[in-house]
Order: sequence, then C-alpha cells, then structure tokens
Amino acid sequence: GEQVTAASDIYSLGVIFYEMLTGVRLFYGDCEEAIFHQILEKKRTPPKKIRSEVSQKISDLIITMIDKQSKRRPDYIKIISHLKEYI
Repeated sequence: GEQVTAASDIYSLGVIFYEMLTGVRLFYGDCEEAIFHQILEKKRTPPKKIRSEVSQKISDLIITMIDKQSKRRPDYIKIISHLKEYI
C-alpha cells in the first residue's frame, strides 16, 4: 500500500542476487497468499550461512537489500561501490 520507489527495484535485485548466489528460492508456495505470507513473515537466512564461499560483505549487502523496511535498504550508489570490489 506504499508508494513504489527505487527501493522496490533494490528489493527485487536483492532477491535475484540471493537466489543466484545460494541456489535457493527465497519465496515459494502453491498460491499467491502463501508467497505473500513468506515475504511478510519469513526470516531471511544470510547467503553466507547457505554457501560459505559467499563473502560476508556481499551476504550483508544482500540481506540489507531485501530488508522488509524499504527505508533500511541501500541506495544504488552503495550497492555499486560494494560490487566494484569484485569486478
């Protein structure tokens, strides 16, 4: 019910990064209600706990990108500065 902002895109990108790095679907279910429930209630396991080869810094970045509170998500500048270390 909130206004759509760039934070929504950051969240989506965080979900994609999470799934790419861990090989685990973050949210799944038989119906939309089950998926929405997971989005709102499921505790996110840091990628580092699933795949030890993921750096702690990237794991922390992804967890902040998929934070339930949009105001806590990093902006694109912070994301890019973190990712530049790996290019």
